[in-house]
Amino acid sequence: MTEHPGTDIAVVLVDEVIDSAFALVWEVLSAAVGHAGHGPTPRLLRVAPSTASLRSSARNTLWVDGDLNAAQRCGYVVVPAFAAGDGSAIERRLQSEEGRLLTHWLHARQGVGVVVAAGGPAVFLLGESGLLDGKRCTTNPPLREALRRRYPRAIVDATSVVTGSSGVYCCGPLLGHISLALSLARHCVCDEALQELARTVWSGRDHEVPTVSDEARRPNREAARAEVWIRENLARRFRIAEVARAVGVSPRTLARRISDAAGVSPREFVQLIRMRHARLLLETTAMTVEEVSAAVGHRDPTQLRRIFRKLVGQTPSQHRRTHEASA
Repeated sequence: MTEHPGTDIAVVLVDEVIDSAFALVWEVLSAAVGHAGHGPTPRLLRVAPSTASLRSSARNTLWVDGDLNAAQRCGYVVVPAFAAGDGSAIERRLQSEEGRLLTHWLHARQGVGVVVAAGGPAVFLLGESGLLDGKRCTTNPPLREALRRRYPRAIVDATSVVTGSSGVYCCGPLLGHISLALSLARHCVCDEALQELARTVWSGRDHEVPTVSDEARRPNREAARAEVWIRENLARRFRIAEVARAVGVSPRTLARRISDAAGVSPREFVQLIRMRHARLLLETTAMTVEEVSAAVGHRDPTQLRRIFRKLVGQTPSQHRRTHEASA
């Protein structure tokens, strides 16, 4: 008999799940269930690979509704970020009994049409399950290169806070979990309710949507101000010294503050912002690649193509086709 996933949502908790990542996902999805409208109200479940006692990254004890069997009829599954430490910690997680059980289960769930999502280091669980093959994905900035090396068939997008591709969603840093949960919520609420839900969950936060500065390892005002100025001057060429003057610091101080926040140089910071806007234009307009190139400050479309492919994992034209196919 063919298995058909339902409308219930499972939040899968693993040992050392990051408290705030879980809280953000749970907050948004709880609100989504409240906005579900007509039809059966989806249930929101907390499940884990085992019902043994779980502890969060802050050493809080977590309770669950059951093990993975309790989520067999859920149509949506999300795994919030867990504390990763270094690459060896992720490797140990993937090779653990819990990791192997979860990756096998995730592969089986997606195989019957379940929408699957993960945040931060938990994206590696999707990769280990084979769910990233040929799909756009992202994770925390310091982990993106490791993700690209371990899963060469994945299309790792360094410009996106959240990606969605053929029923598989990924996010990077902490605030990305809000957009990740909203991406799942769009499957179970109408557009008007989704817009109201988005306004509700972002209310009182510093940004309407995640930006490069939201990915900051150590957020600071100078990097955030630099991003605002860069976005306002995106269509023209400028020197880093000009950005520094606008922010009110020396170029050396700006470089240090951007490195603290994003782990990149000022030049790489500018390119990341340019490519994010280029990606948005490719997805939402009919502009040619040449027009997009000019709009983000690149007079030479060849240069845009080279940088875009390096950061997004596809050429601009390939990305547009992929986006249109998944829309």
